[in-house]
This record gives sequence, C-alpha cells and structure tokens, in this order.
Amino acid sequence: MTMKSGICMEKETTNLARGGVLYFKNLFMDTLSQINRLIKILKYYPELECLILKSLIAQNCVLKEKNFLLENESLELAKFFLINLSPKSKTLLSEPNFVGYKKITYLRKNINIFQIFALRQEDIFKKLESFLKKEKRLKGVIIFNPNNPTRKILKKIFLKQLITLYDNVYLIINETFIDLVEKESLMSEAKGFQSLFVFRFFTKFYGFAGAKVGYILTSNKLLEEVKKCLLAWNFNTFLFFIFKRFFQNEELKRDSLKYSAVLKVFFKRQLYNLGIFSLLSLTNFYLLIRILDSENFLFYLLSEKKFFVRICYNFHKLVSSNIRVSLKYFKNTKLFLEALKEW
Repeated sequence: MTMKSGICMEKETTNLARGGVLYFKNLFMDTLSQINRLIKILKYYPELECLILKSLIAQNCVLKEKNFLLENESLELAKFFLINLSPKSKTLLSEPNFVGYKKITYLRKNINIFQIFALRQEDIFKKLESFLKKEKRLKGVIIFNPNNPTRKILKKIFLKQLITLYDNVYLIINETFIDLVEKESLMSEAKGFQSLFVFRFFTKFYGFAGAKVGYILTSNKLLEEVKKCLLAWNFNTFLFFIFKRFFQNEELKRDSLKYSAVLKVFFKRQLYNLGIFSLLSLTNFYLLIRILDSENFLFYLLSEKKFFVRICYNFHKLVSSNIRVSLKYFKNTKLFLEALKEW
C-alpha cells in the first residue's frame, strides 16, 4: 500500500468510525426514548406462540411459521434436541466450539458423544467426511458456522453435499455469526433437506449478546417433539421488543457490515505493523495465538484499559495463550492495539 492510499484509508476509516458511532448513538437514543412505552408493555404477558415474530422471520425465508421455534438461548434448543434422540445413538461435535455444548451432552448418558478437532478448514472437511463414513449409528452432527473462536467457515456447497450424502444424520448448524457472511447461510436450504436444523441468534451481530434472542428452523417433524420440551413464555416481552425493533432494520445491517469491513482492514494492518500474524477472518473476531503470559495480559487489560478479551483455555484443545478479540468500535480496537504494543 502506498502512503497516499494509506492516508486515504485512514481518512475513510476515521470518517466511517465517526459516522458509525453517531449512527448507533442516534439509534439507541431513539430506542431509549421509547423506554416508557416498553415499561408499559412489560406488564403484559408475551404472546405464547410468538406468531408475530415468526411471521417476520418467515418473510425472509422459504419456510412457514410452523417451522420455527423461538428461544433465548441456543444451548436450550440443543439440549432439547439431544433429549429427543433415540438411546445409544451417536452425536458428533465439531471442535473447538462454545464449551457449553459439551456440557449439555451429559444430560443423556446413553448417548455417545464424539469430538473432532481441526483448526485448518481443509482438515475439518476431511475429518467430518471420514467420521460420517465409518460411524453407522451416528445420528447428529453439531457445527458452529462460522466457527467460534477460530472464525473458520464451511462453505454452503460442502455442507449441502454432506446433507445429501448422509440424509439419515441430523445436521445442526449454529449460525450465530452468519450475518457477516450471509451468502453461506443454509436458511434457504431448510425446506429441501429434512435432516437440516439451522440455529440463528441475531444478538451478537447487533451488539445485544446479553439479550439472547434467537430461533431454530427446520422442516423436520422432530421440531414438534422439541417444542413439547420448551417452557411456556420462553420468549419474554422485552426480547419481543428488541427483536422487532432491530430485525427489520436493513439500513442498520448494511451500515454495520460496512463499518465492520473497514474496522477489520484497520485492525489487520495494525497487527501487521506490530509483527503479529493473523489469518483472514470472515467474522468480526480474530483468534490470536501465542500471546505471551496471556493471563496477566488479560488482568492488565482489565485493570489498566478497562476492557475484556476472551482467553480460550476452556475451548477444546485450545490453551490460555490463545485469545479471541471481537471488533466492535474503533475506539476500543485502538485501545487494545496500544495495550498489545505496550505488552
């Protein structure tokens, strides 16, 4: 990159950062102005079947409202799915992924849980295919796509091949971070493949990780059995408000994707300047490896810089020197880079 183009990128980055932050501030201020209205509706029970929200989702999908279940936690949906598997069946977890998925497998002691671990994309393909070929009692495969924390993504064309060849195996795809690479989503394939279950959780993309708003979609009849396990009013009035407020905001999504793209270019360039290597990320987070004395580095970030990054020691086969960094705002990203340089 020439100095001239570097200056242009810096200006673009700065302008977009200011515009992005201003946009988000205006949006949140507008949302906060409706708090009184929200307080008023909180005295009512939420809609039991979530039909209004299901109809919103169905507008962007080939499936009908009956093919959706709304829930505030992907682990709950995965838990109820496992409960309904036949005894002595086998389930495969593609690792590394969120540690909670391994924990819920202990709910069914008569189900065998297997794990395959791979950091390189080509290794994931090979190991998945190899395992599917040899395991005759395999009933379910759980995959995070894109993967958390490695930010790797399995292409739609490959996953469709797996579904076609092994249509007797349930394929559970958690698409929590797919908004950043929407073209690889399998939502549009759920109607044609009975064995496909797609989990979507939009709160990470919109910065509402604590709200836990999401849903599962499938054309498989097993959904009715999963539905029987769900508690009544599992989707509260506040989540209804948040979901409806942001789900249909296409302008916010477009601006967020543009903001994220420029932020990633800035972050990658700064890592290069610091001599830190990082692979291409299609998501808004990066996995950094071999960070020396990472636990003390985490304490340093908390005590001196007042923010938190994730150490990955509790992910399968990852260690404390691996840290995951999520990119949200330029201000925080610059603080992290400064701290990394100082460290």
